Amino acid sequence: MIAPGNILVIIPAAIGMVPGITLNYGTAMIPILNVSLTTKEILAGTLQYDVLAVVYLSQIVLALLSLWGCSKWFEREEVIFRE
Repeated sequence: MIAPGNILVIIPAAIGMVPGITLNYGTAMIPILNVSLTTKEILAGTLQYDVLAVVYLSQIVLALLSLWGCSKWFEREEVIFRE
């Protein structure tokens, strides 16, 4: 049942390891790809701190949206009690 979720995580991480794809402002906004590219840039020693700030900001926004969505989802009684 979790296999489709694994595929959604593995594909962007694998795209980050393709040669020629670099961390820029556009790729810094894609959730899993940005972490993969940031790791690659850190290991290469070519990390730009302004792009790293965009990566952190996008991850924080994604986390806040996820928490908000989960809180709205669990406010419904049929989700909690499975009616």
